[in-house]
Amino acid sequence: LPSRLGGTRPFPVESIRLKLVREAIQDRSLLELAEERGLAPLAARLADRIAPDVRGFARESGPWITARRELMTAIASRERPGD
Repeated sequence: LPSRLGGTRPFPVESIRLKLVREAIQDRSLLELAEERGLAPLAARLADRIAPDVRGFARESGPWITARRELMTAIASRERPGD
């Protein structure tokens, strides 16, 4: 019911699950770009830093955001192969 969420008419409601799926798709794209630009070793180091094992991954958003930003910066600084 819209009134329970502060509205008077039906409106879309964000889903945490869909946000996480979107982020996973974006992360996969970043990893593909990193590999294309020869940055797979950097991506692996960043992954090890935020998720050293299956149960020992960073649960707060800060380390993930920092790793993504670092990888995006490295990708942006590299030209595409053949350019």
